Amino acid sequence: MCMGPHPYIPVPLTYKVVINQVLGGEATMNVLHVSVTDFMNLSTLASVATAVQAWWIARIAPLVTNTLSLTSVEVTDIASFNGGRYILFAPAGTTGSIATPPLPNNVALVVSYTGATRGRGSQGRTYHMGIVDAAAAGSDVTSFYAGQVNAAYIQLRTDLAVLNADLTQTIVSYCLGGAWRAIGQRTSITNSTVGTRLDTQRRRLPRRR
Repeated sequence: MCMGPHPYIPVPLTYKVVINQVLGGEATMNVLHVSVTDFMNLSTLASVATAVQAWWIARIAPLVTNTLSLTSVEVTDIASFNGGRYILFAPAGTTGSIATPPLPNNVALVVSYTGATRGRGSQGRTYHMGIVDAAAAGSDVTSFYAGQVNAAYIQLRTDLAVLNADLTQTIVSYCLGGAWRAIGQRTSITNSTVGTRLDTQRRRLPRRR
């Protein structure tokens, strides 16, 4: 794990995608990365933001509480310090579809990603939030719900490829052996899994910063 200040670390041919949400009054986010193989431009920023917003509405909203709302999708070119940025604000009332209160804000389900190479720099995760009690069974979720969540994240990779065959969801690593990299490493995601065990993301607890 790397700590401390460092110069800006560029990641070639890569966009950072921030999915801004509000859960029970608390601002939350999920961060993903999308890479291209050749050329980056501002129109792609907008296209990726639009695709991710449409994916959230179609695939994530049906799985989560209506107290989770999507506020915006922010896509940034992180290949350079002054790369372009595009923010797509969600229409008012863009929320989950399940009219049931969620489990506590910090309760999450881990979506784990792997690439074609070994090492921690080729592994990533997303903390899926807004889970309702009906999906849970003790300290776990049902295998059916876990499968639905994994299918949703697989669909995102499919949607990106349909948008442009040059787009792939990637894992980004800024650290190697306890030292900051000069250039970020990007690894294309080849597989994702979702276990049934519930996890925690403490920073999502109310009033915790």
